[in-house]
Amino acid sequence: MKRFNKILLVLLVLASTSCELDKLQNPNQLTPDQANPDYLLNNIQLSFTGVFFGATAFGMENTRMLAMGGDVYANAYQPQSFDGIWSTAYSSLFINIKTLKEIGNKQNIPLHTGIAKILEAYTLITLVDLFGDVPYSEALGVSLNPKVDAGAGLYTVAFGLIDDAIADFGKINAQSKVVLQDLYYAATSNASRSAAWKRVANTLKLKMLLQTRLVDTGAAAKITAVLTQDIIDLASEDFVFAFPANSFSAPNNYHPYFMGNYQNGANQYMSNYYMNALLNGKSVRDPRLRYYFYRQTLVTPTDANVLNCAAAITPPAHYPPGTVYCKASDDGYFGRDHLDPSGTPPDTKLRTIYGVYPAGGKYDNNSGVPGAITDGAVGKGILPILLSSFTQFMRAEAVLTIGVAGNARALTITGVTQAIEKVNGFGGSSLMSPTSVNNYINAVGTTYDAATDKLNVIMTEYWQSAWGNGIEPYNGYRRTGKPLGLQPSLAPDPGAFFRSFYYPSVFVNRNANATPKAGPAVQVFWDTNPAGFIK
Repeated sequence: MKRFNKILLVLLVLASTSCELDKLQNPNQLTPDQANPDYLLNNIQLSFTGVFFGATAFGMENTRMLAMGGDVYANAYQPQSFDGIWSTAYSSLFINIKTLKEIGNKQNIPLHTGIAKILEAYTLITLVDLFGDVPYSEALGVSLNPKVDAGAGLYTVAFGLIDDAIADFGKINAQSKVVLQDLYYAATSNASRSAAWKRVANTLKLKMLLQTRLVDTGAAAKITAVLTQDIIDLASEDFVFAFPANSFSAPNNYHPYFMGNYQNGANQYMSNYYMNALLNGKSVRDPRLRYYFYRQTLVTPTDANVLNCAAAITPPAHYPPGTVYCKASDDGYFGRDHLDPSGTPPDTKLRTIYGVYPAGGKYDNNSGVPGAITDGAVGKGILPILLSSFTQFMRAEAVLTIGVAGNARALTITGVTQAIEKVNGFGGSSLMSPTSVNNYINAVGTTYDAATDKLNVIMTEYWQSAWGNGIEPYNGYRRTGKPLGLQPSLAPDPGAFFRSFYYPSVFVNRNANATPKAGPAVQVFWDTNPAGFIK
């Protein structure tokens, strides 16, 4: 997992608080009111992408969207695997948000502070979702050894931050400073940007309320109230970060998946199980397959020196009948199975890699040649954080599970339709035939109608539509136990699934009040499902 610790390098803006020397202000140090809010907000926005990208990787691996290494769960990661996310959140994002909010008390910058509070809320709940109880009230200079706060209380804090952000947007006036660089919404005025970020705020509330529905008996009423507000329900409103990819001299402008797979060969493995789900999960192929994945060869290797399981493709005895093993197909779709600890053979120019969506790679047009740094969309990818399709799936789940008003089937179909439309044409490649799209959507409807477990259909389609976002599938899997039947580990007994992750080493080793996790089985506050509920 070292590759995920090398997430986006960002320009750190150090805004020091004032100090006194013999009662005189040091002229060589900036006070908060002297710092530039635009520079701070730029750093906050970039740091947020680092947190999201790192969290997404872990979520995708645990839900079989990407291959996961290690022989058992306990060995898949080490505490230092999570140092990058933790350090980016606490040493960069949170501290700069604190400074920006202090500036906001003296300057007319309500849009700056509103955006920052939304990113703070998202980051805070993501840390809770990944680790459980984490420091907040005693962090950021209050204590050198901050104690952790209860996850449930931190969700309450996050709701408060969102409400504060919405209140900030209401304070915008003609004299308010304009945000010079909004890295998420390209609006030209404070008014249009505040409208976009209000939708993010309300959609984030929806996500949080659904996430906590197992421990909140009032979730249905609260979700119903949120749905009366403006939320992200159109593709034009999607909350994404777009990589500009305008100069090879600035590699951080390129989607990390692109740089990690097209520059010097593949640096990670796709999941055989996830690719097979798009290939063979229904009566028709998922039309997004060639956008998600690019094959560097059209013939899956049969040489055991390249694909170590090719010599004898016999699934482990504990695999249920029909479970994909070793490869997704014979025509070049191959990666690794879940919890495969094997070493790396000479296959970096052969294994399947990311396609054009969302990595900005190459659409698979059957060329079957290794990816190159000049291919496809040349790294102009996105981080899909909150999409309109996600909103539809969340609403469908709320309808089925807690009785929120709505038509779960119609919402699911809308979610699938919006997700496909998001992918089709990405990077300038509008190559899905209308027939293939209609056939797939019809197959989803047929599957839904015939299913005895309709929630499984919803969560499966959400999972297949969330490619590039591992946070929502990971949370959804712990919340619902679905999609059902995910590929088992290669070992018959992999140990406890990661209901939460280890505390990072930078926290445990440097904080006298930190207590290491007992193991992967520790559950976060909103996960009240039984032990062993998922594997």
